[in-house]
Amino acid sequence: MARETLRNNGDLVGSPRNILDEEELYNSLVIARSANAAEYTWESDHAAIIHDGATTKNGTELPARPWTKVGLEECDAAELMQQQLNKLL
Repeated sequence: MARETLRNNGDLVGSPRNILDEEELYNSLVIARSANAAEYTWESDHAAIIHDGATTKNGTELPARPWTKVGLEECDAAELMQQQLNKLL
């Protein structure tokens, strides 16, 4: 049986879920750049739980959804950097 969740934005969603919701996780991306590399981290409190999965105190299994692999494969790093810079300006 698919679980249903009422999101904060009013959408009722089932499984598998689109994890974008209110974009808190998406917007928590921090990019640290050096001369020839970049490190991507997500500072949202729930980033690791969504990525790696978890078991709640009552035994509910939350499946892992390793979104970083697909996200980084499809990422336009130059565009993301520009967006981050624009937020700071």
